[in-house]
Amino acid sequence: MGVLNTILEHNRAFVENREYEKFKTDKFPDKGLAILSCMDARMVELLPKSMGLKNGDVKLIKNSLPHWLPTRGVRSCAA
Repeated sequence: MGVLNTILEHNRAFVENREYEKFKTDKFPDKGLAILSCMDARMVELLPKSMGLKNGDVKLIKNSLPHWLPTRGVRSCAA
């Protein structure tokens, strides 16, 4: 079984067993803030854990461009 099939099978079981219910939250972050971060794969679990965050606490915005912060990114988040 290839990687994609393994992922799809896991997702199928995840949905069938309704495991998503413990992650339900509304669209508004509980702590009322957004965190701008790089999209480095190592940060998936590290960043929330290092800040004591759980699902629904913040909007976590990931971006791959290192030069975006001073211009477009912050302005579009503030709008």
